[in-house]
Amino acid sequence: MGLDLNSTLGEQILNGGHLSIHRKGIAYNDNYILWDNIDLIYVGGTKASINFIPTFEDRTIALVDETSPNRIDFSLSSVFRMRKEKKQTFDDIYSIILDNVLQQQWAKFVQALQAGEHLNFQEFELTQEAFYFRKFFGGYKQINVAQIRGCDISQGYFYIRYQDKQKIKTKQAGEVSRIPNIHILQTFINMIAKRS
Repeated sequence: MGLDLNSTLGEQILNGGHLSIHRKGIAYNDNYILWDNIDLIYVGGTKASINFIPTFEDRTIALVDETSPNRIDFSLSSVFRMRKEKKQTFDDIYSIILDNVLQQQWAKFVQALQAGEHLNFQEFELTQEAFYFRKFFGGYKQINVAQIRGCDISQGYFYIRYQDKQKIKTKQAGEVSRIPNIHILQTFINMIAKRS
């Protein structure tokens, strides 16, 4: 890179080849974003098999600065299945990112909810009172926040558990990789579930 990252991003904490994590931000290839400027984080992964024989696996992170065209797309992939060490490297990188942005993102999330905003999570919207899921033929299915009992991730999809009369039901909330800031959403849902 033609740019002195240490003067812009501060001391380097981790060097992973094209990816470097610094005290003030993250750089990948020829792009960088300061921690304070990260608005959206998308995380995902893929596993592929042919006749039950593993052929490919990858894990991805996309970081977006909405105030500028800055975006970092980072992935680790393997033919067949990803080794434990590579998965751990990905988990460590994701953990460092969250350690540096979670508090600031959480504060913005809470302020927006308290201000009565509709927060867009691509597959649905959220307000202080309810989740709104788009119906196929128009309109919304509403699930009140007071009904929420938890959330799960399975097979690349995000699920929300909620109380409907005397039954606990599950609503598929979309593909994990399409839901921005899923870590904030999980934190919020887990907080609600503990109260109920």
